[in-house]
Amino acid sequence: GRYFLSRVLIPAGNFRVRCEGSFEVKADCPGTLQIRNMGWAEGDAAPELGDPQDGFLEAVIDAPTGGGWMRKATVRRSTIPIKKMVIEGDKPIPAFVDEEKYAHARLEVSIVPKRLRIIVGRDRLV
Repeated sequence: GRYFLSRVLIPAGNFRVRCEGSFEVKADCPGTLQIRNMGWAEGDAAPELGDPQDGFLEAVIDAPTGGGWMRKATVRRSTIPIKKMVIEGDKPIPAFVDEEKYAHARLEVSIVPKRLRIIVGRDRLV
């Protein structure tokens, strides 16, 4: 397993996403998926920060919609709070985990409570 601190970015590709084992999302055309614990999603005009203390990850799915003859395609963004997500593809999915590149046909992302320990000085407030 690999732990990440800020985000996982899966650039435009074809993949299936199962959230919490209760529902599945599959795009009709290649979309972008970002899973973040803190920070903002790439391409945010007005950044919406993730909260590393809320016990959830934010899955941000950008899927192109519309387009065609004489119409410009737009991007539809969905943000889903998750604790566990499985991403699967028919072939290895390129993923950037805290800016390091990986490729696997199946990725599982979940919260690991109390995994990060922060040590500060006596006079510092957290």
